[in-house]
Amino acid sequence: MIRSPVLALYAGSLGVGPAGIGFIVAASTITGIFVKFPAGALSDHLPRKRILLFGMAVFGLTPFVYLFAANEIALTVVRFFHGLATAITSPVVLAVIADMFREKRAEAMSWYSSIQMTGGLLGPVIGGAVVYSAGFSPVFFSAGAAGTLALILLALRLDLPPRPASHSEGGAPLWSRLFAGLREVAGDRNVLATSAMQASQFLATGAIQAFLPLYALSVGLNPAHVGILFGVQLGVTVLSKPFLGRLSDRMGRRLFIAGGLLVTACSLAAIPWFSSMGLLLPILGVFGIGVAAVTSSAPALVADFCRARHYGSAMGVFGTVMDVGHAAGPIAAGLLVAAAGYRTAFLALAIVLVLSSATFFITVSERGQTG
Repeated sequence: MIRSPVLALYAGSLGVGPAGIGFIVAASTITGIFVKFPAGALSDHLPRKRILLFGMAVFGLTPFVYLFAANEIALTVVRFFHGLATAITSPVVLAVIADMFREKRAEAMSWYSSIQMTGGLLGPVIGGAVVYSAGFSPVFFSAGAAGTLALILLALRLDLPPRPASHSEGGAPLWSRLFAGLREVAGDRNVLATSAMQASQFLATGAIQAFLPLYALSVGLNPAHVGILFGVQLGVTVLSKPFLGRLSDRMGRRLFIAGGLLVTACSLAAIPWFSSMGLLLPILGVFGIGVAAVTSSAPALVADFCRARHYGSAMGVFGTVMDVGHAAGPIAAGLLVAAAGYRTAFLALAIVLVLSSATFFITVSERGQTG
């Protein structure tokens, strides 16, 4: 509800320029670059529920602080702190799912992601409509209330299965075990290449989140229209991910990932050539399919290449590299839009995706180890 499309619109209302908006949108993702690996690695050795509760507390309480962020610097600081929420919870949840599933790992992760993204499907539509009709404050209050309710439910109802003994055994100091996991995971070429590929797609996703709202306003659409566009993109992703994840489990993951990148690239390059809702809606739908094809397979492929005792570390490394692309997207797009306009900016990012698809397909093997 806050990130898309409200954040870019709110920053614009404060007089922030395109480059500044790109950095503000990217700020929470930059937090993930530094936090996701430590959070995931710690979850291999500490109670995961405790880590998840802290992350959800950040989710629930930070939205209220946006009401007091009245300038560019304050808004950037709030976004950095808000990024702790996703940075902490994302790798830990994926590690839990990797522990629980082997044969249907991609499908299981896709179901989780689709359920998670249901909030992302409703958020842009609700956020855009509320901003259009009532302003920004009700959006921030509603997001905070929803996050606080989720924190309470998590504390009362979450009951994680026990982890394998190897996750917590060992007489070495905690820091030594953390670095051992990092060395094993970061030394795997397939893990790093898959993570870099996912980062390239999130480069495009970050650019869309930051600049689709501004592009839409520039061609005569309103915030409610922007919310619908994001809602369609996320809705298609939500509905298609479990199906594509199931196919990935049965048919292999590389084809879906490489093809998904190409679909994302084509739809990204097409966006700034059209200005009507009737044409932008199907383009955003195709973009959503490309995102679903990649994100349904990539984390499962990373887990395939790792040992079970390092799932948290693996998902932390995956999330960290992915967030580099997610953070770079708004920044790069902001600079390109300011220098050359939307068409050149989106085309340049699309070319990066095409090159990433080819590189991934050539360098990454299909099968990994599943224990």
